[in-house]
Amino acid sequence: MNSTRRRIIFNASKLFDLGVVAVCLAFASVLSKNGKTVAILERILALQMSVRELAPLLGFLVVAHMIFAGLNLYESKRLSSRRSECIDVLQATTLITFVLAILPFLLRIRSFNLVFLSVFWTGATMCTISSRLIVRSVLSTLRRWGQNSRQMLIVGTNTRALEFAKKIESNPQLGYRIVGFSDYEWTGRKQFEESGHKVLCDLASLSEYLRINVVDGRHVAEERRDQAVGVHAVHNACVTKSPHLCAK
Repeated sequence: MNSTRRRIIFNASKLFDLGVVAVCLAFASVLSKNGKTVAILERILALQMSVRELAPLLGFLVVAHMIFAGLNLYESKRLSSRRSECIDVLQATTLITFVLAILPFLLRIRSFNLVFLSVFWTGATMCTISSRLIVRSVLSTLRRWGQNSRQMLIVGTNTRALEFAKKIESNPQLGYRIVGFSDYEWTGRKQFEESGHKVLCDLASLSEYLRINVVDGRHVAEERRDQAVGVHAVHNACVTKSPHLCAK
């Protein structure tokens, strides 16, 4: 998937989440029979809202977006479990509902009743979780067919690195292809060499390797104290040559 298409999907995901929040507000207003809120929604649909009246709604949507982004819901979830992603969504919708509950006190307007807040929270949570699970399933299928795949470089040649590589290779739905490993020479390298994997570069030359080769993700599997400097070198190389790697 090229960067332009990825950016389009990324932005569409943000707009969809805000759309879910807005629709759930309307749905909760109708079911809770909140007359004032329903009247506001009718004025919005009739394009009769002034900027001053519309500002609280827009502000709430901005806060909702900040919560979604702040809880990393727009980061790559390839290596996260479904349960973990659902928990992230649950935290986000719960926090957004809390903001909605205290909003009337901040703006000195009529508060929302419990039915309104319950319907909003339930709808936002179910819709957001469902949409992400559907997208996750579709992407997993595409990756099995060789689409939306990424190149991965593993930093480290210890047992943990080999176990992680085995996990990646046994789950093609993740869409990662391991191009190799990066590490210094050390006494435990013999076991790694027997695994059949290859070391592409040491940590000192990692920055140069990333500059001339395409790598979409990296995983650090160092655990030895003498590699602390190496881990900092990995981070600096990613930030300098490939900033997007540090978010994977």
